[in-house]
Amino acid sequence: MANFFKSRFKCKKEEESDSNGTDKNSKKNFDIREYDGIRAQRMGRVDYAIKCYENALEIEEDFEVMSYLSQIYARTDEPEKAIALLQKMIAMEPEQVNTYLVLANVYFLQENYSDMICILGNALSIDENDASAHYLSAKAQKTIKEYKTALEHLTKAIAAKQDFTEALLMRVEVYLELEQYP
Repeated sequence: MANFFKSRFKCKKEEESDSNGTDKNSKKNFDIREYDGIRAQRMGRVDYAIKCYENALEIEEDFEVMSYLSQIYARTDEPEKAIALLQKMIAMEPEQVNTYLVLANVYFLQENYSDMICILGNALSIDENDASAHYLSAKAQKTIKEYKTALEHLTKAIAAKQDFTEALLMRVEVYLELEQYP
């Protein structure tokens, strides 16, 4: 009877160690692929970096790796993949304003100003004083010739960040387009 219990507990311990070993192994593989992706990206081997990041994400959905991969997708003319990944990141961590800003920039590159304005509205609902979100909103508004709204966002961006040179220059550009000289 004692041997029966020993064999039962021994099997249970072996099963636990196997599952921990598998977890350690997958974590190790994830880390290897993530760091290989980072190194490949730094060396300019974008195709290999994409493969490494995608393999890492198959093992574990990691916000940081998704961020790296979305940046590469945005730069390599794969904006649809970047948008899908950024939307997934927003669903994972909806309080990260920076993710909204990156997505807004991708929308700007696609000339999708309505989605850009919408996503920046979401970012501003999280942090209404984010200077970059106001600046990007103004950029979209200026592009679609909504100058009054653009000026409102630029004023808020400059109020939030006094030395925001790009916002100051854009405000001058808007006033010049309106032929108003304050």
